[in-house]
Amino acid sequence: MQYEKVKNAQTTMSSEYSNLETVINQRSKLTTKLSEICEKYMIDRNNLIKELALSRKNIDKAKNINQLSDSNSKMNRILKMIYEVSIYYPNLTSDMSYEGIKHELNEANKRIEDAIKDYNSSISEYNKLLNAFPTSLIKIIAKYKEKTYFENK
Repeated sequence: MQYEKVKNAQTTMSSEYSNLETVINQRSKLTTKLSEICEKYMIDRNNLIKELALSRKNIDKAKNINQLSDSNSKMNRILKMIYEVSIYYPNLTSDMSYEGIKHELNEANKRIEDAIKDYNSSISEYNKLLNAFPTSLIKIIAKYKEKTYFENK
């Protein structure tokens, strides 16, 4: 019975990770549109656009939760910088497609926050289960390890 609980918790974790990865990748795809719009107006800020493209590649290449978390955090920082400097480009901020993609990105960020909460909740339940008796015995025998939380830096 305890073994089934661990397996169910692992399945839930896997599902929540998949959901988290999906919403982060959806936002990553939206940033391609943002890059295309910003390139027209922010010619002197090509470094930001290039960093955004690099962070998209890093998200696509992420192999584990730590890499995904780091890549997501970097993208968050770059997007914040783009939003901060955009005020100096009135043609950009008045562009309806920019405002539309910015709104879509804000909605995507909310979905990411929800997915992070769900993922971390499943990690918490799994880790608690592994440390509770008698499951802790299964943890030792099967060499299960506690999982790390997704950090949104």
